[in-house]
Amino acid sequence: MLLELHEVCTGYGMVQVLNGLSLHVEEGKLVTIVGPNGAGKTTTLRTICGLLPVTKGEILFAGERIDNLKSDKIVKMGIAHCPEGRQIWPNMTVMENLELGAFIHRSGVKADIDRMFTLFPILKERKNQHAGSLSGGEQQSLAVARALMLRPKLILFDEPSLGLSPKLITETLSLIKRINQEEGISVLLVEQNARMALKIAHEGYVLEKGVSVLEGKASSLANDDYVQKSYLGM
Repeated sequence: MLLELHEVCTGYGMVQVLNGLSLHVEEGKLVTIVGPNGAGKTTTLRTICGLLPVTKGEILFAGERIDNLKSDKIVKMGIAHCPEGRQIWPNMTVMENLELGAFIHRSGVKADIDRMFTLFPILKERKNQHAGSLSGGEQQSLAVARALMLRPKLILFDEPSLGLSPKLITETLSLIKRINQEEGISVLLVEQNARMALKIAHEGYVLEKGVSVLEGKASSLANDDYVQKSYLGM
């Protein structure tokens, strides 16, 4: 198993958000987390990355405990985080954003950048342009490319469709599926668009109040009566 959370609890100050969350991601799989606002989806990703402390439970990555590690150590182990809102450096060029994405590597960076330009031709056209001047879809492509520059084993995506048009939402989630299938990178995807997320994922979890209330194959969850009524508008 690549990633395992066992009965994880955490929160912000006195407010506990995760209340014994357990989930796992198998190597090579695309797993999605869906649920209402405030369910703990973003908190889950931030906890995996080491940005929030685990107050109870444990997190394992490739069989090693990481809940006691600092975020930079977790990145070096092979976990990349594509945060909500993209969080690119707007006053730096596209090229500079990509180079900073490779901060843990000392060699092969040029080859990695060339690969990103093959995956995202628009970034090659905009390589000397300030990232803040890109369109929303282009910024999302840059955020994904920057994460890939880390050569990760697992990418955590937090609301990648946020603020995008319906057409760009489809393109972005298709890109994530392609990264999983063609690049062989495991994915844990947090996404408000439950219909699209379950369509591209292998497995899924439904979070409510900091715990998993449903889990299983994404296709089965998409056909579940509760999920359809609560999250798919059916």
